[in-house]
Amino acid sequence: AAIIKEIVPRLVGDMKLEALAQGKIYANWESELDNHINWFNPMYAVTNPKLSSSTWDPYKRGVKKSYTPGLKGTMPPDIALHPWEHDGECWCAARQLNRRRNPHGAHLAVMLAEPVVPTHLVLEHILPGATTDPGSRPKLVEVYAEIADDDVRQNVRYFSHKFFPADERSSWDAERVDLPDAYVKIGETTYEGAEHHGGVHIYRLSDELVALRAETDSVVVRAVTNYGAEKHTCFYRLRLFGHRLGKD
Repeated sequence: AAIIKEIVPRLVGDMKLEALAQGKIYANWESELDNHINWFNPMYAVTNPKLSSSTWDPYKRGVKKSYTPGLKGTMPPDIALHPWEHDGECWCAARQLNRRRNPHGAHLAVMLAEPVVPTHLVLEHILPGATTDPGSRPKLVEVYAEIADDDVRQNVRYFSHKFFPADERSSWDAERVDLPDAYVKIGETTYEGAEHHGGVHIYRLSDELVALRAETDSVVVRAVTNYGAEKHTCFYRLRLFGHRLGKD
């Protein structure tokens, strides 16, 4: 409780500077982040199909688990961790109903090689004018982390409840989004992908996650909404940067 009371006022002040900080990151994002480990690099990470959405199957040809040339949207989830070049080189998740039969967004779960405290999430998508499927771009995006330590998870859950209150589109309640109880919402952002950023959206998570020691080796990126597609949401590439407690 004492930790949270100390963090909350400072976080409010930090949020006022977020626009300036994001502007600086966008302007120099490659130099700012290229000197840090991308923990979603396939050398350090693997997708978790048990917690990820099903792959969208637009042709109903049973291609959910393998890539078939010429069938857009059938690439496997791991493609979202790799660089891309052309339209369609992405993973498209089918929008489904959860256990309570409520619509929920597209989940991509990623297991990391070692625990880190997430600091930046980078989302890439092809520019809307360069694709026949602009509506599949993610819009409201949430980040969930599996927090193993009970005490740390309790503090992070309070932080989440305070700054990401539930509404009809989103929730910090893991049960509501079909995730195990150990997962806590640690971030929320709206993908904008402005043209002058080349479709790259950088989300800086709260610095207070480091103070809370919110390290994790399992992260779920959830697109709650998109820009108009009714049955699917696509991820071209996701990158995650983080702080290793006691190492960085």
